[in-house]
Amino acid sequence: MRIKIRTAEPRHLDEITRIEHEHFPHPCWSRELIERKLCDPDTRFLVAEADGVVLGYAVLQRIPPEAELLNIAVDTPAQRQGLGRRMILQLMDEASGQGIETMYLEARASNAGALALYRSLGFEQTGRRRAYYQNPVEGAVLMMVTL
Repeated sequence: MRIKIRTAEPRHLDEITRIEHEHFPHPCWSRELIERKLCDPDTRFLVAEADGVVLGYAVLQRIPPEAELLNIAVDTPAQRQGLGRRMILQLMDEASGQGIETMYLEARASNAGALALYRSLGFEQTGRRRAYYQNPVEGAVLMMVTL
């Protein structure tokens, strides 16, 4: 199976929405928001795709000279294969080439796997937000990396 990281397109909308709703117990991103972000010129929206099937997605909001990783998810059967890392590395590389100097993100404090991934990519904790997430209520870890 050959996996490609590519620009998300409207034809990917159903699969992205499905992954969002299966991956997050109370998804913040509706189908309408995903569709808007697909068309937003300040947003870089990637999918990981194999044989025409979307396995994951990542969304970066560019606000030069900064950017924020808004959302990332990998379909459960495709997890632990490095897809999240590949998508983030591509976003970091592209952002750096566009003059983005700093990239930010936040993650659930209990999401040890995601936090370890982000640290391995050079992200450092810059703060915390109490009760940032809902269902369950949980704090967020704020992180950043200089590109």
